[in-house]
Amino acid sequence: MKLPEIMAFSDKDEGKKAAFEQRLQSWRLDAEATLSRWQLDDRLQQEVALLSELTQSHLDTYSMAYSHAADQLHQLDESENCYEALQLIWLHEKPIHLKRRQIEQRWIADLKTRVTEAQWMQLAPDYQALMQELMQRAENLDTLSDVMPASPQEGQMISPLWDLTRTPLTQQRLDDIKQVVRRLDKQPQLKAMADQLGRMAQQTTETSVVEQSDSEAMMQDQWVKNIPDAMVGLHYYNDIARIVPNELIYLAQPELEVLFYKGIIEQGLLNYQFAGQLEKRKSVTRGLPKRSEMALEKGPFIVCLDASGSMMGAPEKCAKALCFRLMQIALEQGRDCFVLLFSTDVICFELSGDVGLEQALQFLSFTFHGGTDFLPVLEQGMSLMETASYENADMVVISDFITPRQPNLLRERIAAMKERGNRFHSVVLSSHANDDVTRIFDHHWHYQPSRFTR
Repeated sequence: MKLPEIMAFSDKDEGKKAAFEQRLQSWRLDAEATLSRWQLDDRLQQEVALLSELTQSHLDTYSMAYSHAADQLHQLDESENCYEALQLIWLHEKPIHLKRRQIEQRWIADLKTRVTEAQWMQLAPDYQALMQELMQRAENLDTLSDVMPASPQEGQMISPLWDLTRTPLTQQRLDDIKQVVRRLDKQPQLKAMADQLGRMAQQTTETSVVEQSDSEAMMQDQWVKNIPDAMVGLHYYNDIARIVPNELIYLAQPELEVLFYKGIIEQGLLNYQFAGQLEKRKSVTRGLPKRSEMALEKGPFIVCLDASGSMMGAPEKCAKALCFRLMQIALEQGRDCFVLLFSTDVICFELSGDVGLEQALQFLSFTFHGGTDFLPVLEQGMSLMETASYENADMVVISDFITPRQPNLLRERIAAMKERGNRFHSVVLSSHANDDVTRIFDHHWHYQPSRFTR
């Protein structure tokens, strides 16, 4: 199927068309990189050299230069058609400068055509593989959409299932997925638990207290000079009513009288200083605390799943179904999803991106056995959370929690991670859980076939 047919096939589905265009754009970039490394073969290089030599020849010697170039061109394989076309132009009766222009234009056009054909031959296998890939992925998308519908994120057209369509879907694999989906349909409480957990993980905000400047008019008591409430000292001034009696000595003798008047002019007479409080309205600027919430980027899901022997049977099936539902929620929310399968060892499955479905199918086929050791998986999960790509990640631990008390150092580390915005959820699939361990987590779900409590 060619590209126009592929695009026509997707015209009725805007999401599929957008996915095709995105994949084609990626292929174009790869093709450009391939052609940037591509080189002409020896025959084309010789022909380009002949044409270059001919275009640089002088008009007076053009006839000789053309004859030499034509003889050399005639000896090259796959250039017969070009040679014959050039000969027809050369034998036509017209001025030499017109012949020259037509010959060079015709030769350049023929070279461009053959270079394009050679480049296409280089890209053709990849292009055919791309067409087959798009058709196969379109079929996989239709199949997956029927089994596990998922809506695009707000503002996007491409289905979140598109990244999963690289994985070949055999009938056995499809049956495995359908079996998990049927289990979720038969146990709506399990699905509701996963959906509630997904909604909580999506509500990721950070509350910050900032101080904002605010100006308001208010009444304030201010000390104002020259209000006769209280004497506060002495100062030099020219207020006759508050002059210190000693200054009047200048008026007792006519020779010194001039100094008294000089003190009045220059405010140099010693005066009593009074001051008092006066209530005045004044504009005051002060910092007011204000709380604001800022949406944080949603981090990945890190699902730690207990694969010990005590989880065999119904708990194992419920745990796998819950993980599968969390993978669907992560796809819809545009988050990554990682499963850390643990017993005495830890195995990591990445349930997102191009390998997500392949990894999910491997995970679903895994059988549970062995003992339980929480410490390694929790430490590995928290080590991931401390990296930039796992910031704001939510950890979900699914287990029967039949395990001894965890070390205080681990508890302190979890508390520190909570302060950074990470959240810890526990899903308990047993009535014999160690409550001392589950209290480490922010939120707890207890699931049994007959009960659903939080």
